[in-house]
Amino acid sequence: QGDTLLWFHSPMCGPCRVMHPQVRALAAKGRAHEVDVTQHHALARALHVMATPTTVRVRGGKVVDVRLGVLTAAELDRLACR
Repeated sequence: QGDTLLWFHSPMCGPCRVMHPQVRALAAKGRAHEVDVTQHHALARALHVMATPTTVRVRGGKVVDVRLGVLTAAELDRLACR
């Protein structure tokens, strides 16, 4: 199985709004998935997401990388699935 990049955000999160254009562009290319924690509580809890923004890389069903806070476009691109 390939990697999956999950970006956890919330509508009221200022730092999330800063990252959103870059994540949206990656998601449009199938390289990332946006997860609104206000709508997907169970998934956020299952992956122990306690704050937003949190970026999680999953490989074969296992978390392999977690990044808290705002990431630059270059950092997101390196993490994003190809």
